[in-house]
Amino acid sequence: MREQNDRAIVRRLIPAALLLSWLAGCAGHSPGTDVGRAPGDANPLVDKIWASASSAFVERDQLDAAFANADYLLLGEVHDNARHHEIQAQLIAHFEGPPHSVVVGFEQLDNSQAPALETYLSAHPDDASGLGAAVDWSGSGWPQWSLYEPVFQQALDKGWQPIPLMFAGEQSRRILDQGYSAVLGEDALAVLQPATALSDAQKAQVEAVMRSSHCGKLPQEYLPRMVTIQTAKDAYMAWRQTASGPRGILIVGDGHARKDRGIPLFLRKINPQANIVVVSMVEVEPGVTSPGDYPQVEPSYSDYVIFTRRQQRDDPCAALDSRAPG
Repeated sequence: MREQNDRAIVRRLIPAALLLSWLAGCAGHSPGTDVGRAPGDANPLVDKIWASASSAFVERDQLDAAFANADYLLLGEVHDNARHHEIQAQLIAHFEGPPHSVVVGFEQLDNSQAPALETYLSAHPDDASGLGAAVDWSGSGWPQWSLYEPVFQQALDKGWQPIPLMFAGEQSRRILDQGYSAVLGEDALAVLQPATALSDAQKAQVEAVMRSSHCGKLPQEYLPRMVTIQTAKDAYMAWRQTASGPRGILIVGDGHARKDRGIPLFLRKINPQANIVVVSMVEVEPGVTSPGDYPQVEPSYSDYVIFTRRQQRDDPCAALDSRAPG
């Protein structure tokens, strides 16, 4: 999610003291293969690959074979985890398709950056090194460009077009005023039907995620609005990706990638026959060494899970609590 833009929007809805960055995102076993173990990682799950359908670890070549000819491959990330972006670049390299046959969509780019992206790529079709500066990545609120550059470069090396998947942040405000029509045309609304796409139980689940990501400080009355924006993003990204071509890779937060209520839900509405594969990259929790203790391993959530070490980061809830009156 575009934390900086969303933060500005939500500030107008919620008292400033309650705000945090809106993060996106989130049987018998045989030994799995490493995709490159980081030294010093004690959790045995780190860099293992889990197949949700078979509830078993799989080898890297099995994963590659499973997604190589998919119509749409979704790579769900934790945005600031460097290992996740390394893996994304590796998986893009093993996706099959000649030049110009695959479109790589990025949640981290919005439609306001499309002209700058097109201008840059027309002059530098094989070089991602200057792309971040061209689209003002440093002003976007996303983690540093150096994390994402190898992912963009791998797409260009394959001869595939990167595109923005997201609408501009200020459009989130219009969704609250105008509904889904603020970002989706009549044709898209007729196919996607975002207002009724999620069940009441699924909406409650998204509300719980929003509440947790704001450390329990978000007032209850604002949660349905956050669910609306989240659903609009998923629907919009699915529509944008499919409108750009019949095959694609989507670089998105893990919450957007989940099969049951994220982008794949809307991809299936657009093309029920599409071969969609979801790979979820999951940070291990200290002492949690059973795959079954992670929700991402459910077949309704993802097709494959790659476990990684946890990125070191400050606790935003601790920072908020330290400012709270007591």
